[in-house]
Amino acid sequence: MKIEEKEIKRAGIRLIAIDLDGTMLNQEKRVTEYTKEVLAQAGQNGILIVPSTGRHYYGIPKEVLELKGVRYFLTTNGAAVYDRQEGRYFYEDVMPCEFALRILKELMQYDILVDAFIGGYAYRTEADMAYIKELQVPEVLKEFIWKSRKGVPSLYRFIEENHLDVHKFTLNFKPNGHGGRVDRENVLLLAEREKEITCVCGGFENLELTNRTATKGNALLKLGELFGIPREQIMAIGDSGNDYAMLKAAGIGVAMENAEKEVLEAADFITKSNEEDGVAYAVKQCF
Repeated sequence: MKIEEKEIKRAGIRLIAIDLDGTMLNQEKRVTEYTKEVLAQAGQNGILIVPSTGRHYYGIPKEVLELKGVRYFLTTNGAAVYDRQEGRYFYEDVMPCEFALRILKELMQYDILVDAFIGGYAYRTEADMAYIKELQVPEVLKEFIWKSRKGVPSLYRFIEENHLDVHKFTLNFKPNGHGGRVDRENVLLLAEREKEITCVCGGFENLELTNRTATKGNALLKLGELFGIPREQIMAIGDSGNDYAMLKAAGIGVAMENAEKEVLEAADFITKSNEEDGVAYAVKQCF
């Protein structure tokens, strides 16, 4: 059962986690000036604003990083929370190196594009860079993927030789010509077998793999615990599958009007779309 605007104000919200793509960002991947103003007002009213994204830290747009009063960034679907003021991660839930290599070895048998999110950056095998052109995603997203990834000769050897833990694997798939994606079902079966990973969709039929306990929901509750904020005073706003756990964990889960069906069903409140300053509309109800 959905709630009304007046019930949001009565909740006394003190922390708001906000997804980026499809939520805070419009279709041009920008934050409107009005949304910036409302988020700043929320901060002035003592509300902690936490951008919460599947992106790696250095893939977050500059205008989001520079939002007034925003210090903490929940990244890579909850596998890492970054403190911009301290310049460090103060919470991480990673896939240990050996486990990440085992998962990557299995993924490498499929015809997919694999990115590993490590230490705030995203890496991929250099030979796979041209793969981006074949993805069935908007051109603005192709450009973002191209610019935000670091190429290495071999992703597997890069992780192995540097003994790196992995925040997240992001997987993109070629269209199969029949409305589906090449090898996506095979990866879903792999994720079902591997009980130590969480698999969600971040949009456009991609899949994102993290450690089993690394979800936006768990990271959000951890933040609340660290700041002494109970879940009843936490709001989460999102639009896609990787936001589902966050909306369910929060005291008030808000779905964008443009959200996926499962997110709309999970939400306590549905706001306007990301093209209509839906984030600003929801946040404004809190003060």
